Amino acid sequence: MRHMTMEEAAPAIASSTPHLDREQRRLALAACRLLARGEPVEDGVLADVTQLDTGWVKETLESWPAVNRDDGGRIVGFDGLALAETPHRLETAGRQLYGWCALDADFCDHVNFFASQQAGAEGIADRDDAFLLPVHEAFRLGKLSSPLGELSNPVEEVPQWR
Repeated sequence: MRHMTMEEAAPAIASSTPHLDREQRRLALAACRLLARGEPVEDGVLADVTQLDTGWVKETLESWPAVNRDDGGRIVGFDGLALAETPHRLETAGRQLYGWCALDADFCDHVNFFASQQAGAEGIADRDDAFLLPVHEAFRLGKLSSPLGELSNPVEEVPQWR
């Protein structure tokens, strides 16, 4: 197991995710925010709130692997955040949401959560491309490496929904 600093890890993680242009970032952020309301999201609603073409929104979402839909075609999972129950439950604003893994809802799908440092060390002992971080540092790393940018700050071109 090798040691990595935040400054080394953030660009490595960021480079492993697809580059999103300005419109794709708007779409991804809107999808996350609307899904976080706890209800399935329709492509048309995403197009309306982002002021992007409905056809482009649908085509773009279909090209992304991290989009799960219900039988009606509505988004019920996006980039690690899910409405369907998983073992990784979180509550936000009184709503029950779920992550595909324990830290997915925080920032990315490149994370495994271990119950202890010892369990983590054993879990990655044979991997030279993995390293351990406490949860608070993993959250910070996610914010540094997110293709959406600093999620705790509003993104200028996407309105804040209530």
